[in-house]
Amino acid sequence: MAKQLQLHKPDFSVTDILHENPELSTMDNLVRRSHVVITLDGDGPFTVFAPDNEAFEKLPDGAIGGLIRTPWKLKDLLLYHVVPGTGMMRAQLDEEELLPTLHVDPVSLIHADDDTYVGSARLGDAYNADNGVVHIIDTVLFPDF
Repeated sequence: MAKQLQLHKPDFSVTDILHENPELSTMDNLVRRSHVVITLDGDGPFTVFAPDNEAFEKLPDGAIGGLIRTPWKLKDLLLYHVVPGTGMMRAQLDEEELLPTLHVDPVSLIHADDDTYVGSARLGDAYNADNGVVHIIDTVLFPDF
């Protein structure tokens, strides 16, 4: 079941969820740095697969810095984590097999052993926003650059 963050304003977006959730602070920082925040503050709806801080910590040393120094790669990476046109909860994801992303490449959906995976990342908690849904994942997804 999706969780609802307790924010003190009438409307909140998927970027508000990224900003308010401490375990998503790295994703929030990168979304803001890359200006993807402008897209994700839009009407949506969006389904965002947000790697938690631990997922980013699993990356090799210097990987995040390398992405920051190559803005187009950072933007492509982040857009690969966003499915446009629908705010899908886990039950709706169970019906899909290949999800289009805001990046050129789609991402696969896999069901195994009572878990759901997007690419190689396991889906965790989900949070509803006015313009979509944020699913926490445990691995950073990489498109073909």
